[in-house]
Amino acid sequence: MARSISYSCGVKPMRRLLERLASRWVRWSTGLGTLAFLIFFNLWGAAAGVSSQTVVNFELAWTPQQLQQVLATLTPAGSARLHAIVWIDLAFIPCYAAWGAGMLTWRLRSRPLWQHTQSGVVLASLPLIAAGADYVENACELTILAAPAQAPAEVITLGASAASLKFALLIAALLQLGQLSWRSWRTRSTAI
Repeated sequence: MARSISYSCGVKPMRRLLERLASRWVRWSTGLGTLAFLIFFNLWGAAAGVSSQTVVNFELAWTPQQLQQVLATLTPAGSARLHAIVWIDLAFIPCYAAWGAGMLTWRLRSRPLWQHTQSGVVLASLPLIAAGADYVENACELTILAAPAQAPAEVITLGASAASLKFALLIAALLQLGQLSWRSWRTRSTAI
């Protein structure tokens, strides 16, 4: 009885959500939105001297000393731009999470892993879990940017930990998507 309750309360609604995210319209619109955000971040940030590498260094600053080193490289305009980037990132997160989850679900739907186990649902949910970590990271970053000199070390470490988890989950999701796409392509090319 407990198994059916946990299955109906967790996996079935998540499977339905992932199926909706895998629709062609959602995949295309969130994919184009993700691409547009990435281009915007790179062009707009670079205009004020905030490169994507600077943003990643800021996200992965584990200690107050590392954080101060990153912030010291920014001009006042660059610091303001970094603050704006963190706020705009809050809108980017659901876009990339929906695209990643939709693409993984789309590729997994025909596989036994999706049809007969809960592992496929967990795998397709990796971008959504990464989005949760990204929100924690952004909350820490906004706290840090409010008063960089007085930022608590715990908040800095929590933000860097959340960023590391986010990057690890997104890399795992992209590698899995690449593997599934490769298998799909190989299956089609050998069937011809």
